[in-house]
Amino acid sequence: MSQTIPIYFKATGEHFDVSYRLQTTIHQLIEYVCRHSVVLSTTNPDDYYMAINNNDVLDDHRTVEETGLNQSNRFNSLAVCIKTRILMQRILQSHHKFWQISTQNVSQNTQQASITKETSNIVMK
Repeated sequence: MSQTIPIYFKATGEHFDVSYRLQTTIHQLIEYVCRHSVVLSTTNPDDYYMAINNNDVLDDHRTVEETGLNQSNRFNSLAVCIKTRILMQRILQSHHKFWQISTQNVSQNTQQASITKETSNIVMK
């Protein structure tokens, strides 16, 4: 009988029952979740970490046995979460794209207004 561990992927809201061995590393569990996500299957596992009870961050290089994840009473929830640095980069990139689009629209509107103003000046002469 295969042992599984329930893992929640915070970025997508997906739940996984991941099979493991005692020597499976935390990084391998994160990789599994990232690869099997329906929503973010191409995401980089290095952008994520695993936390117990939304509090204790686990070292990627430790094993299931070393962290005690094979003991059902060890945790209430186990989640894969995005690293703050990566989240901030993504927010900044989206803001940059938004402002780039917004300034392009303002520039286009300003050009159109100038053309309209010049046209009306020509007509008035």
